[in-house]
Formats: sequence, structure tokens, C-alpha cells
Amino acid sequence: MKKEKKLKNSLIMLPVMIVLVTVSIILIAANFSIQGYILRFTGKHIEDRFEILDAYYNETGYEGYYEQDSPYVLYVEHLILDNENQIIYPDEAYESEDSWKLITEIVKKYEKGGLFSSEKGKIRVNNKTYFYQTKQYTGEFDDFFIIKGREDAAKSYVVLAYTDISVIAGFLRFLNFVLLAQMILSAIAGLLIVFLINAKINLAFGKLKKYIEKAQRKEKLPQEVSFFYQEFNEVARALFQMSQMVEEAEKKQESFFQNASHELRTPLMSIQGYAEGIMLDAVEDEKTAAEIILKNSEKMSSLVDEILFLSKMDMNKLQDSPHPFDVREVLSLCILQTKEEAEIKGISVVSELGEDELPAYGDDKLLERAVMNILSNALRYARTKIGVLCGHTSKRIIIKIADDGHGISEEDKPHIFERFYKGKGGNTGIGLAITAEVIKKMGGSIQIHSEDGLTEFTLIIPLRK
Repeated sequence: MKKEKKLKNSLIMLPVMIVLVTVSIILIAANFSIQGYILRFTGKHIEDRFEILDAYYNETGYEGYYEQDSPYVLYVEHLILDNENQIIYPDEAYESEDSWKLITEIVKKYEKGGLFSSEKGKIRVNNKTYFYQTKQYTGEFDDFFIIKGREDAAKSYVVLAYTDISVIAGFLRFLNFVLLAQMILSAIAGLLIVFLINAKINLAFGKLKKYIEKAQRKEKLPQEVSFFYQEFNEVARALFQMSQMVEEAEKKQESFFQNASHELRTPLMSIQGYAEGIMLDAVEDEKTAAEIILKNSEKMSSLVDEILFLSKMDMNKLQDSPHPFDVREVLSLCILQTKEEAEIKGISVVSELGEDELPAYGDDKLLERAVMNILSNALRYARTKIGVLCGHTSKRIIIKIADDGHGISEEDKPHIFERFYKGKGGNTGIGLAITAEVIKKMGGSIQIHSEDGLTEFTLIIPLRK
């Protein structure tokens, strides 16, 4: 099993690593930039010195060499070695003891192979840092410079120019120290800040955990909570809403089973009563009793069928078969099934379905069930007439089913699509709930208008182009 990582560790390490990496990059970049500048700056000064030496070597002379006011920030010195690495310039007699000691130390490093012709770089001598460059000349030495001279008298010499960059190197070391200290202090400050933030986050996580545990135990949750951070508050609000939805669903489920039990108990008790009466020879008209038992059995069967249908829709386990179909054909079939009972009751069924095809997409059997539920209600309440009308707009199919009954009371209107809600003269209280669910499943909507003498249901479903 993969080891789980703690979020707080990531929250601590990420910003600290960002600070350390950032400061490290700055430190490295600063070092490279400053060292590059030092090499270019000191190299330019040494090249100027070689320019003077080259001028004398080529016997062109250079007038500025002995000027007292030097324009340079760095002072360049040079020494000349013969082919046996002996110092021939400057002369020991004209140098101070410290100066001559420095020169001899530089020559020792040269003799050890630390320096090569035309090489440039840095060396440490007597705790000081020097930048150097060497160059080889072939000619004659005139006590100060190398000049070309005569070819038969030419010898090989090495000129080593150098300059003290200890101050700059010291500044660079100081800068490195400051940057390193800054990196350490930044890391410490970052850790301190992150630990403080982490303490708050831990507190917020703890409060959120308790809030979730309360929801798990189905305790009443406070609607207004504060967890310091917006994201935690959003999670808490979402959890509160989910808890409310679960509570509402449980209440509906409880009400559903109570109502279903009640609706089943009534016909069941009637069946049981007449069955016991027949068994004890207490019923005089057994045929009437049998008809009542059959009628209540059919009612129970219909009720169970509707309950199972709703249950399957709730769990998305309804095995429907969506396909293109013509709405007019469904309405014609429903009207045909209704007419026989309507004629018995003396109710006329008038329809106007139009001549244009009304293409829809879905399960036509579900739409048939939804329409039949409304027509069954219309047959129960109509006085003399039921009307069915259909048409369409550019995007929708509109079905209107109306009857001329007494209308639905204002008290019942808000509840007629609720499960097991029975208005005056209602049957099981499930039919219209099924109708509403079916129309919703098809991506449509249902509306109702009712007054004395007119109750009209309007079904709106998408038109399939």
C-alpha cells in the first residue's frame, strides 16, 4: 500500500524550498556575475599594461608609462623572467623587502607549474588574491623592457603581469556571506511563518473534522461557521447543504413508506375482511364480495406497480429505451384508450392533433404513461368534456389536456405533483408525481392552470429536429 503523505508537511516544505532555491540561484548568479566582471575589469587593466610592453617591444615607444597620476583603480605590476626562470626585472636593489618577497613567491608558484604562457587567472600569495596573465616574448632585454633587437642576440623571456584584487575578492566573500546569511535567515523566517500558518490550518482542519463527524452522526449542524479560510468555509457550506438534502431525502423516504403502507393497508384490510366473511359464511352476497376483493386487489397491484416505477426512477434503474417517435401517435393511442370509459360516463373527448409530425426523442411508453395519468384524472373530475390539443414552436412540443370539472383548490395546487398527496376525490396520489418525473426525464416541464369549469395541464418537451 502506498504511504500516505501529510498535507501539512507539503505546506511547510514547499515555501521553504522555494525560498532556499530562489536565494541559492541569486547567490550563484551574483557570484558568476561579479567574478565575470572582475575578470573583465582586471583583464582590461593588464591588457593595457601589455599594450605598453608591446609598444616598447616593437620599438614604437609609449609616453604615458612613467606618468605619476595613474588613471587606473587597480595598479598593475609586471616582472620579467629569462629562459631559466630567473628574475631579471625588477631589480632586487630597487625593491622593498616586502615587494621582493611577493615577487619571489609569485615566481615560486610559476616554477611549480601553476602558471603557463598566455594563461590568466587568480592566485593566492601571502593571504592576498592576485589576478595574473603571462605572455612570452623573444628579443633583447634593455634593463627595463623586451625589444625585438637583433635576431642573432634574441632570447626567450616570460612577462608576468599581475594586480592585487584582494579588496574586490574580500568584498565578494563578504557579499557571499551576506547572501548566505540572508538565505539562512529567510529559511528560518519562512519556517517560522509556515509553522504559524500551519498551526492555523491544523486548527481549521480540526474544526472541519469535528463538523464532518457531527454530520456523520446526523447531529444538527450550525449554518453559519468560520474556519479562518474561505476554502474551508466553502467545504462546510457544501457539507451543510448536502446534510440538508440528505435529511430532506430521508424525510421524504420516511413519508413515502408511511404513505405507501397506509395506501396498501386500506385495500388489504378490505380484502381480508371480505375473505374472512366468506370463510365464516357471514357474507350473504358472495359475488359482490368477490368483486370488491378483485377491485381492491387490482388497486393494490396498480399501487405496487407505481411504487416500483417511482423507486426505479429514483435509482436511475428504469430500463427505458429512448428512440425517435411521433408525439401525435402517442396521444392518439391514449385518446383511444380513454374513449370507452369516457362514453360510459357520458364525457366527450375532443382532440386537435394537427397534421404536422411532432418528432420527439425518448421512450414513447413513458410519455404514454404520463399522458394516461392526466387523462385518468380528467375522467375522474370532468363534467361533460375532455380536450387534447398539441402543437409546436421552433424548439418545443406543447401538449394541452383540459377538462371542465370543478377545478383544483388553491390549497391543493402547490402539492398535486407530490408523492401520495391526494386532493379531493384523489386515487393513490402517485399518478401525477410519475407524470412530473417522466416529463422532467425527457428534458421538459409541466404547468397547470385551474379554475371552476377548467383545469388545464400543459406538457412542454423538446422538439427533435
